Amino acid sequence: MRRLKSFAITVAILAIPLTSYGWTRTYGGESNDAGNCICFDPSDSCYVILGQLSSFGGLWLLKVDRYGDTAWTKVFEGEGNSFDVTAESNYIVTGVRNDSLLLIMIGSHGKLIWDSTYRFDYSYDVWESFYDEGRSIHAASDGGYIITGETAMRDTIDRDVSLILLKTDSLGYVEWDIVKSGDYSGWADTDWGSSVVETSDGGYVVCGTRDAWYGFNGADLWWFKTDSAGKVLWEYIYDDGDMGISYGNCIRESIKGGYVIVGSAMDEEGLTWERLLMLKVDSMGEIEGVKRYEGQSFARGYWLEQTPDGGYIIVGVRELPRDEFDLWLLKTDVNGDTIWTRTYGGSGHDYGLWC
Repeated sequence: MRRLKSFAITVAILAIPLTSYGWTRTYGGESNDAGNCICFDPSDSCYVILGQLSSFGGLWLLKVDRYGDTAWTKVFEGEGNSFDVTAESNYIVTGVRNDSLLLIMIGSHGKLIWDSTYRFDYSYDVWESFYDEGRSIHAASDGGYIITGETAMRDTIDRDVSLILLKTDSLGYVEWDIVKSGDYSGWADTDWGSSVVETSDGGYVVCGTRDAWYGFNGADLWWFKTDSAGKVLWEYIYDDGDMGISYGNCIRESIKGGYVIVGSAMDEEGLTWERLLMLKVDSMGEIEGVKRYEGQSFARGYWLEQTPDGGYIIVGVRELPRDEFDLWLLKTDVNGDTIWTRTYGGSGHDYGLWC
């Protein structure tokens, strides 16, 4: 699981209702604590932060008001990667617990409502699941939830990690699930889903990474769309060369139609430069435009949203000349051209991650 590593959770709120300035706060104890995801709760104008509290060894949910003052904190068993605010102003969380995909419903005051874990059944063949993890979750319009992540399978010889897409009802009962793999299979092949959202027509779009081989050159940014029942309608990969490597981290539907994806891509000669990558694709998944943004030698995009002016705000990380990494915030216009960028952080490495 990819997450922020530091001695505390540091949260930077850069635009706050009813104020003309931002603020930063640090939360946590003396151990290594991690912040993975933040959402705004419009019901009370508060921010909810999902992370990992090392001193208690559990999933950490923290609610703060618009000025960053703590309203409450709760710790639950497991690790949390992503969450969403439901129509009832509860919080639906996904992650992993005891090698099983975790789904937790938490009330607006931090009280546990229900939780479930899922293991995928491959009894129809020689494969068995030994690890399942949710990486992204979205509250669907029908009251249920859509989750993507990964499932690790093995037989007597090989190990294979595949993307999973799971749809549940409002109580967490599975309605359908699908498992997708790339062109390769067997030892060290890895495919995973990083982001999923519901589309305006009731389907779902997913982005992730396909054909990543641990210890070998390879990996392709991957995106696909399903209908409301999980039937795949189309899928594509971004492949800019035989040795090129690209990763998909976040996908959103554009108000202008089609979808926007953010991630990163390495050049195909030497694999020495990694650039933040943004793709604009049409409603059928075909690429309309590609933008790359550079750091010193490393830059990666983890999250984006479309802004009211039609442009985009991107959160990621970039390398600075002093060989350190800082959280990177980029604002672009509707065409992906940079309007401004900001970096945040101190000495050491600081990251802005996805939700």
